[in-house]
Amino acid sequence: KKTIIGYHGNKLHLIGMYPNLFKALELLVEKYNIEFWALYNHQKLGKIDFGLPKKLKFKHIQWSEENFINYLPKVDIGVVPSVMPINNLKNIKNKSAFLSNFFNENNDDYIIRFKMPSNPGRILSFAFLGVPVVADIIPSSCQIIKDEYNGFLAYSVGGWYRALEKLILDK
Repeated sequence: KKTIIGYHGNKLHLIGMYPNLFKALELLVEKYNIEFWALYNHQKLGKIDFGLPKKLKFKHIQWSEENFINYLPKVDIGVVPSVMPINNLKNIKNKSAFLSNFFNENNDDYIIRFKMPSNPGRILSFAFLGVPVVADIIPSSCQIIKDEYNGFLAYSVGGWYRALEKLILDK
C-alpha cells in the first residue's frame, strides 16, 4: 500500500526541508511506496523546485480551506519542518566556537536556526485529524511532542528517516 506523507504551511518551511528531510525521503522512496502531498500557496509563491527527491511522487496542492478539509485527512503521516538551513555551517561553527577544549565542541554538534514566531499550530492541525506527526526539534515542538509517545521529533537525515520509517511500518 502507498503511504502518503503530507505537509501544510508556507513555502519557506517547505524549502526548509532541504537537505535533511528531503534526503530522508530520497532514501525512503527506494524502499517504500510513498507519495508526498504539499498543501501551500503555490499559485502566489510558485511551486517548489529546489531539492526535491527525483523518484518521489510530489503532489503540489493549492492552499485553500476546502483543500485543507479534502486532502489533509487522507494523509497517513504529517511532517512539520521548521528548521531553516544555515549557509556555510562549518564556518558558522568555527566562528561560534568558544573554549572548544573546555566545552568539548565537536564538528557534529548541532546549530539550529528557526523563525522566531515558529509555533505548534501545524502540529495541532494534524493532531486534530488523528494524523501522526514528525516535527523538527524546535522549542515549541519539544513542548507539545513527547518523542515516540505522541509523535516524533527529528533533525538529522537519520532522525527523519527513522521516525518516518517507524510510522510507515506501523499502520
